[in-house]
Order: sequence, then structure tokens, then C-alpha cells
Amino acid sequence: MAQTVVEFLLEDLKQLLDHSSNCVLAEKDAIETLYEELEFIRSFLCDLQSCNQHEVLANLVARIKDTACDALNYLDYFALSVINGKYKTISGQTNGVFDHFPKLRNFREEIKSIKKEVMVIYMKKLYGVGVSQLGVISTTESFYRGSTTNTVAEDEIVVGFDNEITAMLERLAGDQKQLEVISIVGMAGIGKTTLAHKLYNHPLITYHFYVRGWTCESQGYHKKDMLFDILSSVVDSKDEILKMSEEGLGEELYRRLKGKRYLIVLDDMWNIEAWNDLRRSFPNDNNGSRIMITTRNGKLAWQIKPDSTPLFLQFLTEDGSWDLLERKVFREKNCPSELLEIGKQIAAKCQGLPLAIVVVAGLLAKTHKTPDWWKSVARNLASYVNREYGLMNILAMSYEHLPQCLKSCFLYFGTFDEDFEIPVPRLILLWIAQGFVKEMEQRSLEDVAMDYLMDLIDRSLVIVAKKSSKGGIKSCRIHDTLHDLCLKKAEEKKWLQQFDWHGRVTSFRCAISHNDCHLCFHSHGLHNSFGQHCAPTVRSLFSCFLEGFLGPKVTTTAYIYKLLRVLSLWRVYLESFPVEILVLVHLRCLELRVRLLDRLPLKVSNLRNLETLVILKGEYGRVTIPHTLWSMVKLRHIRISEIEFEKPCSNYVYPPVLNALQSIHALRLSDSMKDAEDVLERVPNLRKLSFDRGPSDGGKPIFPDLAEISYFISLASDYYRRTPHWRNTWNSSLANLLLGAPYYRSPDCQSFCLPDLANLVHLETLKLEDTAWFAAPPTVPQPSKFPPNLKKLSITGCNICWKQISNIGKLPNLEVLKLGRDSFKGPLWETSDGEFRRLKFLQLSEMDLQQWVTSSSHFPTLERLVLDKCYDLEEIPSSLGDIPTLQMIEVYRSSRSAAISARQIQEEQFNMGNDSLNILVYPPYKKECRDSKEGPSTDDM
Repeated sequence: MAQTVVEFLLEDLKQLLDHSSNCVLAEKDAIETLYEELEFIRSFLCDLQSCNQHEVLANLVARIKDTACDALNYLDYFALSVINGKYKTISGQTNGVFDHFPKLRNFREEIKSIKKEVMVIYMKKLYGVGVSQLGVISTTESFYRGSTTNTVAEDEIVVGFDNEITAMLERLAGDQKQLEVISIVGMAGIGKTTLAHKLYNHPLITYHFYVRGWTCESQGYHKKDMLFDILSSVVDSKDEILKMSEEGLGEELYRRLKGKRYLIVLDDMWNIEAWNDLRRSFPNDNNGSRIMITTRNGKLAWQIKPDSTPLFLQFLTEDGSWDLLERKVFREKNCPSELLEIGKQIAAKCQGLPLAIVVVAGLLAKTHKTPDWWKSVARNLASYVNREYGLMNILAMSYEHLPQCLKSCFLYFGTFDEDFEIPVPRLILLWIAQGFVKEMEQRSLEDVAMDYLMDLIDRSLVIVAKKSSKGGIKSCRIHDTLHDLCLKKAEEKKWLQQFDWHGRVTSFRCAISHNDCHLCFHSHGLHNSFGQHCAPTVRSLFSCFLEGFLGPKVTTTAYIYKLLRVLSLWRVYLESFPVEILVLVHLRCLELRVRLLDRLPLKVSNLRNLETLVILKGEYGRVTIPHTLWSMVKLRHIRISEIEFEKPCSNYVYPPVLNALQSIHALRLSDSMKDAEDVLERVPNLRKLSFDRGPSDGGKPIFPDLAEISYFISLASDYYRRTPHWRNTWNSSLANLLLGAPYYRSPDCQSFCLPDLANLVHLETLKLEDTAWFAAPPTVPQPSKFPPNLKKLSITGCNICWKQISNIGKLPNLEVLKLGRDSFKGPLWETSDGEFRRLKFLQLSEMDLQQWVTSSSHFPTLERLVLDKCYDLEEIPSSLGDIPTLQMIEVYRSSRSAAISARQIQEEQFNMGNDSLNILVYPPYKKECRDSKEGPSTDDM
């Protein structure tokens, strides 16, 4: 990743140029010249779509990377010494950077030589550089500045599995009471996991099984991790199982599954040892439970269950291949006639492998749709005859055609475990911390990173794992074969190093070289390996395993990795905050899990480049943030449960504002209004703020001025309940707001009264929480008092009368309505004409609602209905089935009669020719289930 290393050098040089040290001033002109030359080389690398297009270019890129890596080690340490004021002159003289490090003088000469070669390439337009290349989309910043990428995730397209799905549904939900093990067998990329996911989430399966769980073995088997994955699907909170031993996890899983009809998916199985270990945790109660296995090894499938015939997946036909390719490239449109013949040739050359087809389709969809370019793709595919090796080559071709800015982002998926579901916000923060995301005018780094992710999804290199209620992306993952590609390319680039539980290298056979940039410890290798591999240019250190408490060995050796940008130990427990890591001044992202923490150390400000600080605590309690944090001007995100800024001494002068800071989670302000406003005045660009409590005046709560905060505010404290003027203190450009427990009192403090929010013209998301303790019932204001462009409203614990929901129904732009626990009270909800004209998503959770009287015309655009723990609801109105846009009804842990009515709606619609309505019921109800007005027993859940 030559471009990335060059950009690291540019960062160091910029920090030096911003510093007024004598050693920098002495050679400022030389440093500026070097900066300009490196910027020119960076632009050249940006223009290259592939370093493998020509051997000369590939060699030049490798030379740039090796040269930059050598220099980076010295320049990093020099910058560190200068910034910390520890730079020592020689013999009392003012020595510059090039005097102090002779190798940097050689580097400067090498850069000049490289620049000359690049200029010759540009001037003579050698190897196609400088010429508009066929089929390649520009990788310049303008491509993303004008991006109109749709951030709503598309559903995965599945072709050619109709017969297999029908057969598997019969085997999974059939009458056989004995515990059955059913295997899906096929080569990499043929669609085993895709089919398993389709079956796992099929409405019939979700209705039939009480409990479902999923885990993936991959090529490295770790029993504890697999047990944890399955249990995570069963329990309500992962915290209760996080500290369990391997034996304890196995026993808990057995207890949770005992007596219930369950479906467990063991994805990507490789050896019989894993099955022999796990099978003890799967009870056989002769109740129709099933275990579904996917594997590339047909012999293993027969070993696991000799009397159960595996499903062997076949390659797609040429017609099926073309159908899949056309739908992935053109979506709902037809292929133009001039591309039809060559398109079918491309589909045929993919040899019937679905993964190869969708990845090639991703390349075609993101590049110019011209006959010449498609013929070029077909020619490249023609050389890949062998299916097994051809698949990896096809995937590699798609990787090579990625814009340069996406290559590092894609390879970063290799730092996560295979099949790991990655939260999108965390992935974006890590990309930013590594410097992969480029700054653009009038756009935040987070927005640009989201464009990058959507591009990878559009190219079928990344899979959407979970969606939000608005259709956005909550988490993502990549196919295991693409994960292999990440590791293969990382090995070629000497970019990533992985270690197993013995501390041995798992991804490469070579020892760590000076070019390795990222370390990833799988299973329990951190105890044995931490600190043993002191590569000078290690940029990331991840622990991808479940572990108990770590001893001092981890923290006392942290100084070895002085150039780290990302330190992620959130999956292991530390007893206390490791102060030794405060020497890691290049850190951009720090993720820790600490059991005991009441105060961050004063020297946390040594981490002057830190952008993201995440600390998960094992025990509850307030964490004091020292005043020195205000000197950390690059901070963008702080997430620590219940934090409080230290009250400075009287003569303390605040440093400059933190312009970069965008989010603070669970802030607890001091009792002084002045101190509170001093804090908030220094975060003018804050986009997300979650309050735990705030200041007071003689015991009477007062509200700080939030006029400068323009994106999100979460007010989650009774601190604000008697503050009559706080609604006038915020910015009219506020986009998201949470009013917490409780969020407003009337002047007599006896009733709830929502403040006038009409001036918040940009507010799209509003959450109202916990006002149930008021003596008088809450009153919902007229629609004119709500933000005029409100799209998403969530209400919890307000105990509002159902008659008042009509005011909410009249909100003109409301698309998502989530009614949580005790949001509305009463047995009857009767809707009226003219309400909920644009509502697409409706969720009712933990309601005492018994009767729901409505019509399809009252929800004319509804797409998804979710019921959760509605134990008293007698039925879902059948008229809802007539809504033309309705796609899904989901019923979770609700009354049996509600579940039955959902099935009846589906049957009625099917009989009328509508087969597009999906129903999901969990858990499914036994025939002996109790009366509809009772909730399901704990044995049934």
C-alpha cells in the first residue's frame, strides 16, 4: 500500500512544518520541497488503477513503498522527539532532520530520482498513464464529492436455488421428530452460505423453530468462540456470557436449548473435531430440532451424519448465470442489445460460480458500460479455465480494478475474523484512524467513508449483514473466499500479520518484515505473542478473541509498538487503565475494556493524535476526564459510560476549542452552569451528545446553551424536568434529538408537556422517553408544534392515551414510528382517515393494547409492521393485508392469536394472488400454547 505509506510521511512532514522548533526552522525549505515531491508522487499513485498493469509500473510502486517505509521509521521518531521537546542537538549545534538522520538524506535523493521517473512516464504517457484508461472510473476526489450513492441497502439477489430451497424447507420443517443433521456441500463461491442464510431467515423457518443460532468455524477452529456465537443468538445480553469459561458456555447452551425446538447453523465446517466437541451441547428431545452444516468437504458431511444425504450444490447453468449477471448489473432494467452477446459470454466464462458472477457484475456495474470495455473483461476472464483457481483470479481482477482509495479499505476486512459481523460505525472510525479516508471540502470524513463502503457493497465485495428501520446499513461482512483474497493480497503486500493461540504466524510463512503494518492476534495468542514481534512500522494491533483478564505482560510491553495508529483490545479485559500505552503518541483509535476505572490519567493528553477513544467498563461508575484532554485537538469521538469533565482550578485557562469533536456519550456536567457552558462552548461542531445529567442552581436544574450543536442531542436525565427555557437554547439546524427521562414538566411540575419544537426545521429524528411518573397524563401537542420535517419518532414510557395519537398521525413527513414499552396506555386503538400518510415502518413493543381497529387506507404506504411482546393483542387487523406496499409482518413473543392472525392475512393475500407478503413469527407456538390473552411461557421462548 504505497499510497498509504506516502500519506503517513506527508502527515509527519506537515506536523513538523507546523512546529516552531529550531531544528525544523533550520531546514524548513528542504522539508517543504520534500513535501511537494511526495505530494506529486502521491498523485501519481492515485492515478494508477492497478500496480500490476505493467511490470515496470509494479516495480516502481514497490520501490516507492520500500523507500517510504524505510524513511517513515526514522521520520516518525524524529517527529515524536520534536513534538515532545526531547530532541537533542549535537555538540550544542542546531541540527536539522537531515543532519540527524543521514538515511533521510538518502531518502530525499531517492525521492528526487523517483519523481524524475514519474515525470518521464507522465510526459511520454508510457504504459497508459496519463491517458484515459478504458472502462476505469476516475478515482479522484470529485468521484465521491458528487456521489449520489444510495445508502439504503439493497436486498441480496439469489438465482438458481428454487428447487434446493424447496427441498431443504421440507427437510428442515418436516415431520421427522428425531434430531437431524443436514449438510450443504459445495466448493468455495458456489453459494452454500447464501443458501443457508436464505433458509435461516425464511418465514417458514422462523415460524417453525423456537430458537435459532449461527456460528462459523472457518479454517481456524476455536470451540469457545463458536459456543459464544451460538449463545449470543439465544440470550438477551452478551454481557452475561462474556466471562464464562469454555465449559460453562457449553453447559449454558445445552440448558438454553433443552426442551425447545431449535435450528443451529454450523457454517464453513472444516474438521470432525469441531463437530465432536460441539455435539454434546445439542440436546435431542425428539421435538423436530435441526442442525444445518455447510462445508466444502463432502467426506466430512458423511462423517458427521452417515445416514443423512447431503445437498450437493451444482453450478449455475449458462441461462442462470446470465440471469444473475444481468440482474446484478442492471437491477430492474434490461441489458442493452449491444451488450447482450458479450454479456452472456462473460457470464459463461464465470463457470457457473455465483460468487464469481456477482463480483464481476459489481465491476461491470461500476465501470463504463461499453462493448469495448466488456470485451476487455471477457478476454481477461478467458484465461481462467480451472474453476477452483479461476475463482480467486476473477476476484483478484475485481480487486485490481478498485480505485486506490478503496484497496486499503477492502484489505482492512482481513483484520477481522472470517464471517465476523462488523458494526458500520466502528468500521468507519477505524478506516479514518488509518488514514484511508480522504478529506473533501464541505463533507465530513464519516460521510466520505460511508461512500467508500457503499461502493464496495455495490461491487459485491461486501455483504450487508443488518439494516436499520430506514433501510440503512448497521453492520456488514465479507464472503469467506473474499476474506481469503484479503489475506492473499495482504501477504503479497506484506501488509498484515496474524498469529494463532501459540503465537505462531498463521497468514504468512515469512517472519515480520519492516513493511508489515498490521498485527492481528486470533484466539488466545496475545498472552504468548504480545511484545515478541517488534516490527518498527506496525500500525494496528487487534485482538480478535474472547479472553479473561490480562496481566501486566500486555501493558508493560506496549512501548515496543510506538508507531501504532490503532490499538483495539476491546475483546479482552484489563484490570485497570494501562498507563504504559500513553507513549503511543501516534494512536488515532484506542479501544479498551477495563474493569476498574474512575479517572483517566492526566497524561492521556500525550496521545495528541487520538481521534477515537472507546473504553468499555466492567463495573459501573463515573469516570472523571482530566482537564488536559482539552489539549487533544484531534479528538472526534469519546465513548465512555458516564463521564464527567474535571472541574479546573480557578486560575486554569482553557486551551483552544475542540473543533474536531463530533460525539460524546453519557456526559455528566458539573453543578456549575458556567462550567457546563464552558464545556459545551468548546465543542462547536458536536454532532452527537448524550447527557446523563447537567448543572443546577441551588438544587434547581438549569439548562446549558446548546445553540451551537447542530446534529444530535440526547437528554437522558430527569435533570431537565423543571427547566422551562431550555427549548430556546438549541440550534434550529439540529437534526436529531432525544428527550429523556422525563424531558419536560409543566410549570406546576404535575404534568408532561412537550415543548414547542416547530423551529427545528432540520430535525428528522426525535426520541421521547419516560414521563410515566407524572401525576397527570401526558398531552401530545398539535402537529404544528412538532418539527415540520420529522421523519422518525420513537416513544417509550410516556403512558399517553391512545386518542391522542391522532396528532402524531397527522405529521406530514413521518416515515418511521416506534412505540415502545408503555408509550401509549389503554385497550383500544382506533385510527382515522387522513393519518400516517407517509408511514413506512411501524413497531409496537410491550404494549397493553387489546384491540386495534384500522383500515388499509389509514396506512396507505406502510411497508413493514413489527409487533414485539404484545401479549394482550387479540389480532392484527386483516385489512392491513390490503395495503399494496406492505412487504413484511413480524411478530415476536406476542399472543398466539396475533401470530395466527398474521398467518391468516398471509393466506388471504396468497389466495388473492399476492405472494409477496412475508410473515415472520418468533417463537412459533405449540398447539397447547395458552390462551391468546396470555403471553408465551418462559419454556416456549
